[in-house]
Amino acid sequence: MKPNVIGLVIGEEVMLLDCYNATVATVGGDGYRELTLYEYSDDELKLCRYSKSEDSDEICEAFLAPKKALDECMALAEKYRLAEWSEMKDLISLDGALKVIRLRLDDGSYIRVSSEEMPESGENVFGEMEKLLLKYLDQSKKL
Repeated sequence: MKPNVIGLVIGEEVMLLDCYNATVATVGGDGYRELTLYEYSDDELKLCRYSKSEDSDEICEAFLAPKKALDECMALAEKYRLAEWSEMKDLISLDGALKVIRLRLDDGSYIRVSSEEMPESGENVFGEMEKLLLKYLDQSKKL
């Protein structure tokens, strides 16, 4: 597994997973939403939801999520072989949107995949990851 990015530490927080979804190159509709897991405690993770529309400032909400959220996300990444996407042939690109997943490996390095170079079924993977994180967001208490 070759990481694309090394060492993403935000302030004192260690980012474990990032799921980003942006609308790009559209008239009056650019914006993004992002779900990010950070280390927090022995039993919990910090799950942040960031969002911004073209006409507004960024909004950030923080929640507590169980550690199993990361385990499920990593299992999904393994199922769809995200670490191998950069080595695949016949990759496609998504128009009008940018979707990115970054995740931290056990050795502290990161892999990054995006809708700029993904397998044909890649868009579904981004949707599944976001849906999984949203499930935990709905079950979590706000910080």
